[in-house]
This record gives sequence, structure tokens and C-alpha cells, in this order.
Amino acid sequence: MVSWGLSNPLADLAVVNMSPILLSLIESLVGLFVIAIVITIRRIQIKLPWKFVIPLGLIQPGFAWLLGNIGYTKVTASTGVIFLNLESVFAIVIAALWIREQINTKEAIAIGIGLFGGLLASFDAAGINFDVTVGVLLFAFVALLDAIYAISIKKYGKDLDAIALGFGQILVSTVLMLLIMIIFDRTPDISQSLTTWLAALISGLFGVALPIVAFNWAGTRIKSTHVGLSFNIVPIVGIIGAIILGRGAPTQIQVVGAIFVVISIWLIQSGRESQEVA
Repeated sequence: MVSWGLSNPLADLAVVNMSPILLSLIESLVGLFVIAIVITIRRIQIKLPWKFVIPLGLIQPGFAWLLGNIGYTKVTASTGVIFLNLESVFAIVIAALWIREQINTKEAIAIGIGLFGGLLASFDAAGINFDVTVGVLLFAFVALLDAIYAISIKKYGKDLDAIALGFGQILVSTVLMLLIMIIFDRTPDISQSLTTWLAALISGLFGVALPIVAFNWAGTRIKSTHVGLSFNIVPIVGIIGAIILGRGAPTQIQVVGAIFVVISIWLIQSGRESQEVA
């Protein structure tokens, strides 16, 4: 979660000069290269149910990273990471609709608090305008995709090797980005500064290669309470990284919104923990 949080301001830094499509392709290629090295060293066999892996890869990192990178052209990194933390809130609703998990009173209150926090977080430093609205909606949708990804891993990923699954996901994402580039961005500007290239490459390492494999492993082995609470680290690390990299500190009202989002996640996880104990 630390690497996931750190990757967001790095992506925001890179997308200032680099197109979101090119950045997404680079991030996928870096993730694919790193995991391919691990697979080669450990001699892992790639035996995957592609009917599951293909849609999973389209979701994460695929469209989740592409839409997030587009979102960073509209809003600050701080706004983005706050909205991404709504994943746990959306996961409760998806779990109720998809796998018929009941929503208790505490979770229902938490959903309301989380959505209110998201509303406050939408007050970007640039104010409220069309671009900010688009950026906020993009990140809200990315949080929804992340929630679908998390529930999918919990439901179907138990018997799959985390590294092999991550490789399959990122391979699908890489093919997707290549197709999108051929259609929409055939002549990308690759004459970027060293800072931009480093930000893109490190974002691919911290945002794609490391966290996807780690989440694939943890999502099926660690209690949902611990996984959910670990998402609290993402906005903290992301906001600190955004301030250090000069990618926009949160406004005062966004800080309040972030607190509401974190409280909502705490309520959700405390509710789950009490159910598990019972």
C-alpha cells in the first residue's frame, strides 16, 4: 500500500508532459518486465484461467491506471489519492450485490460518511469547474474498478499463483495500451526530460509491478479487516508524496474530507471484525 500511495504523485508528475496513454503503456511495460524477471528466476509456470485473467487485467492495471492518469491531468495528486481510498466503501456495496453479503447498520453509516468525505474531497485547489468535475468522476470510477478487482481476487484468486496472475494481468494491460496507442496516439512525444522518464518508470515499479503481486497474494490470505485498514496508508503516503514532489497539497476542506473517508473505512472494518468474532 505504501508503494501504491507513492506511485500516484509520481504518475501525476510524469503526466504533466507525457500523454496519459504513453504513461500507462510505460507503467505496464515496467511491471511486465520486472515480473518477467522474477518468473524467469523462480521458473514459475504460467498456467492461468484466461477467461478470468483477461477481464481482471482490463480492470487492473488496464483501465484503472489509464483513467487515473487522465484524471491527473484534471485534478491534483492529493484529490486523486483521497478519492481512490473510497475503494473500501464501494467494495461493501459490490459485495452485497455480487456475493450477497449483508450490509449492517455500521457499514451503511460508513458508506454515507465515506461518500460525504468524497464530496468534500472534490473541492480541488483549482475550485469547482468542468475539468475538476471530470477528474473527480474519473477517480471515483477508478475506485469502483479497484473495488471490483478486490472482490474478484477474494472470490476467484485463491488457487492461483500471485506472481503468475500479476504477469497475466499486466500482459493484458500492456496489449490494451498498445491497441489504444495505435488508435488514439500513434505519434507520442517521447522527447521528455529525465525527470519525467524517471517518474514514469518508478511509477510503473511502485504502482504496477510491486503492489499488484502483493495484493494478489494478500487478498486471498489476509483477513479482509487487515487488507481494508491497510488502504488507510494510501492517501497518507500519496498526500505526503504530492507535497514533497510539488504536486499540490490538499486544501483544508479536502483534509476534512480525507478524515471522513478514513473514518468510514475504520467503521467498515470494525463492523467486519465484530462479525468475524461473532
